[in-house]
Amino acid sequence: MNYNVFIAPVVIDATLVIVGLVVLWILARNGHHDRRATTPCAVGFGLLFIAGLCGLASASGAPEAWISYLHAGSQIGLLSGVIFVALGATFLIHRFIDAAHRDEEFSRRLATSERNFRAFLDNAPAIIAIRDRNGRYEFVNRTYERIYGYTNEEISGKSLDDIFSPEHAEIIRSIERRVIDSGEPVVEEQPSAPLGDREGTLISVRFPLPDENGHITRIATIATDITSQKHVEQALRTAKEEAEFASRAKSEFLAKMSHELRTPLNAIIGFSQVIKEEVFGPIGNERYHQYVNDIGASGEHLLGLISDLLDISKIEAGEVELMIEPQKLSDIVREVVTMLEKSLRAKRHQLSLDIPDDLPDLEMDGRSLRQILVNVVTNAIKFTTPDGKIKLSAAKSNDTEAVVTITDTGMGIRADELEEILSPFYQAHDISRESRTGAGLGLTIVDSLVAMHGGRMSIESQPGIGTSIRLHLPIFDKAQSMSQGEREFEAHQRIASHRLISMVQAARRRRNRGFNVRR
Repeated sequence: MNYNVFIAPVVIDATLVIVGLVVLWILARNGHHDRRATTPCAVGFGLLFIAGLCGLASASGAPEAWISYLHAGSQIGLLSGVIFVALGATFLIHRFIDAAHRDEEFSRRLATSERNFRAFLDNAPAIIAIRDRNGRYEFVNRTYERIYGYTNEEISGKSLDDIFSPEHAEIIRSIERRVIDSGEPVVEEQPSAPLGDREGTLISVRFPLPDENGHITRIATIATDITSQKHVEQALRTAKEEAEFASRAKSEFLAKMSHELRTPLNAIIGFSQVIKEEVFGPIGNERYHQYVNDIGASGEHLLGLISDLLDISKIEAGEVELMIEPQKLSDIVREVVTMLEKSLRAKRHQLSLDIPDDLPDLEMDGRSLRQILVNVVTNAIKFTTPDGKIKLSAAKSNDTEAVVTITDTGMGIRADELEEILSPFYQAHDISRESRTGAGLGLTIVDSLVAMHGGRMSIESQPGIGTSIRLHLPIFDKAQSMSQGEREFEAHQRIASHRLISMVQAARRRRNRGFNVRR
């Protein structure tokens, strides 16, 4: 028998089986478990192994009748094994090609992501740096390069002492030690931080960068130069202090001058009344009676102007003392009507009152409430033509406020002047010369006093028909009543807020009317 016929297939089978086992072991070790590749290879190597056994059996003296079957089995196993191995190898090669493509795509995306991230960091206006736990630089962005004069390549590996003075380097190290100890970001404002060849103010956040095991290995810093904002803040603070000083000086001047003027004016008014009433005997000439009346009227008018100036200066200086107590509106209104009865008779006005008996008490300062009503009713008397009608009514709006409404049949106010009417010293353009008496502070004082009590004032008017002023005033609530000190503090807070809003609104109105408003 020719045994050489069986030796070649056996050797080939053995070689392929050994190579196949090695390949399967490598695939299993590297985690490649794609059954499309491993299953055909395993089947093919099994067939090759069977073909090899058949070849060995034929060569080792098997019966003559089996030799042809063993030989055929060896050939069929060899051919089938090669086919299965080829099929598995095809899948395996395809898998490797796909993996290579995925790796290439991943590398491309990673490179794109790194470029985008680096562009983001380099174009950020903030200073960005990454240092290791020992304070040695690993990365800085272009803003850092521009300010401190080191490129990313030059600064890499340098320590804080190579860039900053020992004092500032120690400040940074102490902050970064806090980051490492706490494991949390630390926000810090550095008022005298070096910024290249100058010093400025930085607001910085330093935060930890942990490794894959959660250990903090690096510290990242993002800092923003806020020097210009600090300069603006300081300029605004200085301007505010100067404005407050000027306002206090003006208010003190007005207050002192008002007191100085009031004393001689009171004497003038008092002596004019003595002469008018002829206390020490008759005057003699009738003209002197007219002169005395003019002196008295002029003195009272000037005293009213000075009182208004003193009141507005006290309000602006925050020197108004409030005694917040329950106030019965009907009692205050009766006092006001008595005070203004002479003026009402002089212009033959008809004043009607509509105040419910069950109206709750108001939570206000009595003197302020009296002045509010006097100013509003006086305005109604002044700007209403003789034989006019004035109505003062009140009603409970809700559980916290009542609305007092003063309506007249006067000349009214144009729509474009309604917003200006509350500005200090403002007087409507369409009023007569006779009605222009006064400083234009009456409604300004009313608006401020109402705001100090937590209320608000609204005005509705139509030229030729009349004006309606609504005062929304707080109702006294015993359950929520505050102490006197708390009331005064809250009142001053309200008037400060009210003054700021009024200033902004006045500036906006002037700008809309074409005036140049300085900022």
